[in-house]
Amino acid sequence: MNRTQNDSPRADRFGGGTRRKKNRASNPYLAPKAKRRMPWAIPVILVCALFFGVGLTVTRDYINNQNPDVPVAIVLDVLFLVPIAVILLKQIRNSAAARFADKLESMGEYSVELSNLDGIMQVTNAASKLKGYVRRGLIENVVFDYEAGLLILPLNSSDNTSAPEPITIECPGCGATLHALRGVKTKCEYCGRVF
Repeated sequence: MNRTQNDSPRADRFGGGTRRKKNRASNPYLAPKAKRRMPWAIPVILVCALFFGVGLTVTRDYINNQNPDVPVAIVLDVLFLVPIAVILLKQIRNSAAARFADKLESMGEYSVELSNLDGIMQVTNAASKLKGYVRRGLIENVVFDYEAGLLILPLNSSDNTSAPEPITIECPGCGATLHALRGVKTKCEYCGRVF
């Protein structure tokens, strides 16, 4: 008897085998930097945690007056905690940016008022968080129109030929790199110049 994937006992136990993780590779708002996998992260975390444990043992021995090398152990503990913290924070930031990108993709509007963004994203300070993700290069293809108080999503336009093209420009005032729409006035988020 030939079994298909959904006929297997495992598929029956785990909901019929129809659940799939959302494919974020096709999300147009998620930048390649946020899509990148880090296969080396878990081995690095495990090695650092191992050495951190050894450092804690040396510190405990010092507290019991058995080993005079506690400053070295404390420095090593901090040095091994830093990569763990950096990797975990990067993963948390990437997954939060991916959730934002998923919500942007599911929106049907071409533009959203910045004042309504908190309710739509179901996050407090959504506009400032989204701005941070754009600045870090985790989210792309969004433009902030501060004069009108809008977040513009040119990829959600029903008629892509009439939608302004997203471009990257340099501010003539301070030289910062900004994301804007071709033909739309832009306010520099760093120096405040409108051009």
